[in-house]
Amino acid sequence: MARDRGSAIVVCGPTRLRRAAALERWYRRAARARLGALLATEAERLGVRPARLTIRAQRTRWGSCSTSGTVSLNWRLLLAPVAVARYVVVHELCHLRVPNHSRAFWDALEQALPEWRAGHQWLRRHETQLLRYRTIDSVP
Repeated sequence: MARDRGSAIVVCGPTRLRRAAALERWYRRAARARLGALLATEAERLGVRPARLTIRAQRTRWGSCSTSGTVSLNWRLLLAPVAVARYVVVHELCHLRVPNHSRAFWDALEQALPEWRAGHQWLRRHETQLLRYRTIDSVP
């Protein structure tokens, strides 16, 4: 079990594996709540409607948007600044309008979030450290 105690996340369990699993569940729940709220706010602002949100533990991606409108976000975005998470959310929401990385997509992103480059650059600088963070897989 993992609980938020304000300035710390307290994790309990009989084994390291159980504690690691509890911590990842906590991160996923927190990501669903926080990133879900951000997704809803940005979707409304942009006038788009994602079909659903999934929280994943991708090892190489921050997010994705399926052709059916499902937005998937990496729970590790909780470890990044809010402005960076916002960039990823808006990036994925723009794929609801332009489902590729064509010039039209980048123009849509620029219009939706003119400061997107700062979030993109932050992820480029820090993605190795954030993607390296593991709970279950890192337990011997």
